[in-house]
Amino acid sequence: MQNRLKISTVKNNISIFVKHSISTQEIYNNDGELFKHFGNWIRKQNLKDADLETELNWFINVFNKISNRDFKITETLQKSFSKQFAVGYSGADFRKAIANLYSSSPKNKWHLEQNFKFATPEYLLKEDNLNKYLNFKI
Repeated sequence: MQNRLKISTVKNNISIFVKHSISTQEIYNNDGELFKHFGNWIRKQNLKDADLETELNWFINVFNKISNRDFKITETLQKSFSKQFAVGYSGADFRKAIANLYSSSPKNKWHLEQNFKFATPEYLLKEDNLNKYLNFKI
């Protein structure tokens, strides 16, 4: 995601993350795991440098690119996105859920039969659908 946190904000939180990791006895096998966990952790810290409007624009651009459609931002979409954003989903999570929603896998039978007519940003962000498609097994 295009989180617009200032570099100083990130740097100031590294020591807190290290203490958190030690206290929870987190062990990382490689840099990729560490960076992924840090990115998810820092989003959950409710830091105010992140700009919801910028994040929503990033989300709709990624959604439109993957879906090959041209959705616009609506008030309903803004409200739904802000709820999911507050939960702490990462950009990678959003991207994976969108890709899974538009998967041509036979397990995605209903959307395939409907020609993805109902596969909209509002649908993905509704209730627990984001979590459902994030964990969708292709």
